[in-house]
Amino acid sequence: MKKNTTVSVTKLSGGQIVVVSATLREGGWESDTDLQFYIKHIAVPGLSKKDAVHVNLLSKSNAQLQFDMIHKTEIQDDELIIYASQLPDKDVPIVAVITKQPMTDAEIVQLVLDLMMENDGQLLLGENTSFSNIQHNLNLITEGEFGAKIGWESSNKAVIENDGTVHRPTFTEGDKAVSLVGTVSSGKSDHILTIDCNVVKQPQTNAEAVAHDLAGLTWNTIRNANTTEANVISNLTLPTSGCCGTTISWSSNNTARISNAGVVNRASTNTSVTLTATVAKSGTSQTKVFNLTVTALVQTFTVTLIPMTLQGHDAIPGTVTGGGTYNAGQTITIRAGSGLSKDSQFFQWSSSADGWTKHTLPSTPQWIEVSGVWYQQSTFMMPSNNVTIYAPYYNDQM
Repeated sequence: MKKNTTVSVTKLSGGQIVVVSATLREGGWESDTDLQFYIKHIAVPGLSKKDAVHVNLLSKSNAQLQFDMIHKTEIQDDELIIYASQLPDKDVPIVAVITKQPMTDAEIVQLVLDLMMENDGQLLLGENTSFSNIQHNLNLITEGEFGAKIGWESSNKAVIENDGTVHRPTFTEGDKAVSLVGTVSSGKSDHILTIDCNVVKQPQTNAEAVAHDLAGLTWNTIRNANTTEANVISNLTLPTSGCCGTTISWSSNNTARISNAGVVNRASTNTSVTLTATVAKSGTSQTKVFNLTVTALVQTFTVTLIPMTLQGHDAIPGTVTGGGTYNAGQTITIRAGSGLSKDSQFFQWSSSADGWTKHTLPSTPQWIEVSGVWYQQSTFMMPSNNVTIYAPYYNDQM
């Protein structure tokens, strides 16, 4: 291998751009090029670290000298030797003259941007692992290499202040999206960088857990097959724990109608019941009251009307109406029409199969006309049992 020049080393500090002028030779292949490097750190005096030189980009002549072509660098007797290759297993030493070259404002801005976002922005992240998982303050630097200035503007200063101070939202508020706009400037050159952040909500407190589960405790949660709070007719579903780790206990002011477990026992009259839920977690608790009405158990019974011929007569009975199923306590109206044979007449409401014993429930029959037809009508209050009433007919010649 043939060296191109003798190296002249200038004492350099970190953070400088230098130009390496060299000729690459191997066999008949030759190429003159200027390689641009960014010096990350250099010992004084001279070069003393193997990794003191960091390749920045391509050569000025656009020769395709990519990063992966740089195999290694060595410092030998104040000479910078870079081993590069155009072929997979061909190493060509480049012996270069290092000279200072000032950076332009645009290069300084780009350098600062590159350093800020190196390793996915770890410089700015501080103790955070990524911009999508912000839990700690950010390191929003305001000065960069070569005196570059950096200004920051937050889209939500209540969550991330312009200096990077982070105020995590409460668990109830949930994660917050915040955009940070950074402006990097050097001289007359500047560049705007936008970073989208997700600030993670704080862990849930006991009070928040209780409030969350209490809010989820509604009539629809406990009603089971019931339709309204004013018409409870079947058992309720009373949860004993919430989704946020709370415990839920229940207390009824009338356990005869609704037990603390939600079992409903209906009575003969409507009953108001106050059901109280207590949601608790680690000493923190809140209550919710449900005002319910257990509606009366409605009992139904049947009225059976039997038209018949009074014993000892040959009359043909008429039409009787009012039989059916009724609630206990309901007012019932029954009617008996005219007999269907000559001189056939309604006799009385009877409790006996021969028709002679008068029934005690129906009132005294009164004649009424309905759509041009005359009936004898009686009323009575439906008892809590089934009722059979005979309607005997007789011949008025008796």
